[in-house]
Amino acid sequence: MKKIELLSPVGDEKSLYQAIHNGCDALYLSGTSFGARKYAPNFTNEALEKATKYCHLYGVKIYVTVNTLIKDSEMEELTTYIDFLYRIGVDALIMQDLGAIAFVRKRYPDFEIHASTQLHNHNIEDLKLLKKLGVKRCVLARELSLEEIKDLGDIIDLEVFVHGALCISYSGQCLFSSKILDRSGNRGSCAGFCRLPYTLEENGQVVKGIDSYLLSPRELNTLPKLNELLALDNVTSFKIEGRMKSPEYVGFVTRLYRKAIDSYYLGKIKNFSSEDEKHLEVLYNRTFTLGHLFHAKKDLLMNGKTPNHIGIPLGKVIEVNPRKIKILLEDELNQNDGVRFPNDEGMIANFIYNKEGKLISSAKEHEVISLDNKVGLVQLGEVRKTLDQKLLTELDHYEEKKIPVEGKIIVKVGEKLQLELTDGLYTVQVEGSLVEEAKTAPLSEERIKTQMNKIQDTPFVFTTLLVMTDHAFVPMSALNEIRREAITKLVTLREGKKREKVPCEVKEHLSFEEENKVSLSVSVRTKEQYEIVKRLGIDRIYVSDEVLYNEERDVENVYLRLSRVKDCYQDYQNERLLIGEIGGLHLTSHNQVITDYFTNAYNAKTVSFFLSQGVQKVTLSVELKKEEISSLIDNFKKEHQKNPPLETVIYGRIELMIMKHCPVSTALVKSGPCSLCKQNKYALIDRNQKKYPLIMECPYTHIFHHEIENHLQDIPFYLEKGIKNFRVELFDEKEEEITHLLSELKKMLG
Repeated sequence: MKKIELLSPVGDEKSLYQAIHNGCDALYLSGTSFGARKYAPNFTNEALEKATKYCHLYGVKIYVTVNTLIKDSEMEELTTYIDFLYRIGVDALIMQDLGAIAFVRKRYPDFEIHASTQLHNHNIEDLKLLKKLGVKRCVLARELSLEEIKDLGDIIDLEVFVHGALCISYSGQCLFSSKILDRSGNRGSCAGFCRLPYTLEENGQVVKGIDSYLLSPRELNTLPKLNELLALDNVTSFKIEGRMKSPEYVGFVTRLYRKAIDSYYLGKIKNFSSEDEKHLEVLYNRTFTLGHLFHAKKDLLMNGKTPNHIGIPLGKVIEVNPRKIKILLEDELNQNDGVRFPNDEGMIANFIYNKEGKLISSAKEHEVISLDNKVGLVQLGEVRKTLDQKLLTELDHYEEKKIPVEGKIIVKVGEKLQLELTDGLYTVQVEGSLVEEAKTAPLSEERIKTQMNKIQDTPFVFTTLLVMTDHAFVPMSALNEIRREAITKLVTLREGKKREKVPCEVKEHLSFEEENKVSLSVSVRTKEQYEIVKRLGIDRIYVSDEVLYNEERDVENVYLRLSRVKDCYQDYQNERLLIGEIGGLHLTSHNQVITDYFTNAYNAKTVSFFLSQGVQKVTLSVELKKEEISSLIDNFKKEHQKNPPLETVIYGRIELMIMKHCPVSTALVKSGPCSLCKQNKYALIDRNQKKYPLIMECPYTHIFHHEIENHLQDIPFYLEKGIKNFRVELFDEKEEEITHLLSELKKMLG
């Protein structure tokens, strides 16, 4: 029976030890560059090499995240970094950038690559493409259900998130943080806009009396239904999220999932105690959900009341004044525990007072205590414990994992002292000095075993130790030396040798026509917009409505814009298509295909990859700045001696997020069917009164930028760099505005 891999998150060295000694099969971490958790402590190169050896010593695989989009200016640094990771023996890379993946696959054909969830892996065509590219494993989108995962088959190894924080947007498809704060989630700098409060606007009016955190999901926890996940025979790995979480969290969650998985394979049902559940909640939770895996919707998926860790109930505020907060405890409270009050403010309980006002270090359930009012609390209500110092101390002291070995030691007169150790994978043999005959009492078998069992001070432990001896004597120092030498040899073998293979030279040969004509494309949302644009004689019109496209498919400049979430594809033949996700690349052999900006063409290597797959034009990522576009084109021309066929968005309201969730329905419809989006217009308003329009296409919601991006002033620069194709993204503009904008643009483009 194939056993599932348990994959744990590691943000620092302490987390690494917690993950390994609590039972993970593999762990994932990041260096100081190119990881999608830029603000985790992460690992220097020296620490990475040490971590790799330590993982391999304990039979644990190590995967390094290189899962950001890569700038052309970073390619040399990336190459040096990949070379380093290859040499030190890292087991696999977790990557997002398609161009970088294609490059690494050619440079090191034997370096295993896992496609990050940032690559938006959600349909069978995605998996086929990545398999063809040489990717070994896909980390699936968190929006997939058990049934959908099962239907993906076993084309490629599959990895599924089972615990931790959820992004509400499809991963790799969120531009919120990038466009508002210039902190790209695709570059590891997400600012967490989904965890901020918003008000909901309906037809221009603010909706009152609803929760504020309309985009904030609960924490995923699949332990209650883990056996159903374990029954999926096409899943290779269970992934725990948490590189920003504490080492104690990593260790405890790993331990719980290890117990559940082991119990399943032993044919037992693992029931967790109320104490386990309590520990899990106090370590971190935003309330738990089974997620899209088990079709959680609305309030079972989201926590609209708070985006924060809520911990566990601690007690009730029964009296408050500007100096003190009096609490009736429902759970024990210890010094340095974390406390959150009814005003959602929190603090560490440094000073705890009993009923007499004396300082105490701890208090039990049902006792009344007081804390200093450092949080400006004025109301009564529930108090929660968000940090349990006693628990953290307990979890910090874990039992170290031991590697079982079998041993045989020969201590015979006239022969060399010999020790053999085997761990089932490797066998080492060490010889010592010549054994002498004992002049008085010979060395007993028990005395030899006692000396050899000092191996317990190392990562190893004997399962069996065979001692073969006669009337012999050797000094204790000789036994110690032979034991240490054997252990050193076995450690070296387990840690693994460095790879020394010379990387392959990577050259790409592409066949494509360099463009001479400047063109203008327009994406429309309604038939009315389409008719306006059609009359103006635009070069290409992208329509999202397939009914409208089929009505106009004989018009040579009309393209069907496909969704960036595609459960499956119909058999398109001889069509003109704008594809929104990489699975659509399979359509290039029988259709005219252009890639949309959602496919994250961020560097010259990704552009080259798309062209190698038969794409006619590549739309650049809207995250790229002018200087980065310039570098991309220069690098592409250096490689291929001509300009790539690129399109860039120069005007429009950019789509910031797509999610498999409807905040409107969650807020306004408690049960039954919903058709609000067909009757009304909705938007989210942030704390700065910026308005983000929503478009709902059940079950998906699209969130758009609060402002229109206008790069018309940059057209001369783009033309000078060789870009020939320019796009306008229409949203709700009216005829006069559309006509004026496009007429001016046509003049500018000549």
